[in-house]
Amino acid sequence: MTAITADQYHSPFERSNRDRDRIRSRSSTPGFRTAATIFGGVAVSLAGIFGILELSSRHTDKTTEAIILRLDSLQSSQHDMGERISRLETRTDARFERLEDKFEQIDQKFALIDRKFEAIDWKFEAVDRKFEQMDRRFEQTDRKIDRLDGKIDRLDGKIDRMIDLLLDRAR
Repeated sequence: MTAITADQYHSPFERSNRDRDRIRSRSSTPGFRTAATIFGGVAVSLAGIFGILELSSRHTDKTTEAIILRLDSLQSSQHDMGERISRLETRTDARFERLEDKFEQIDQKFALIDRKFEAIDWKFEAVDRKFEQMDRRFEQTDRKIDRLDGKIDRLDGKIDRMIDLLLDRAR
């Protein structure tokens, strides 16, 4: 068996001059040039599109980070505002409780004033009853005085008649 070396085989890429001319003639056709131009344009367009997508994704990543930072700061602000509102609600509740206590005290004072007015009304009623008793006594006294006046008038009349009789007899 004989050994075959690489230089004994012809290269599949080696072509004859005639083949090279035929390839050159094909590549120079207008259709091939148009196809190559279109392919080149498509390749450049795709490269541009992918470049834009890459820039957009980098920008989106930066925007996303900025949004996340902004959301974190907003959440922190919201948390702070929530705590402040909670403190304000606590203060407001305490103030309302104090107001309710004051209103209860005022209600108690009004109840005390009402009881005092009732006591004063009862005292006025007692005074009115005493005045009524005094009025009845004055009426009784007036009737007694009227009766005494009547008796005195009758006695006066009797005395006048007696004096007249005595004067008539003495004359």
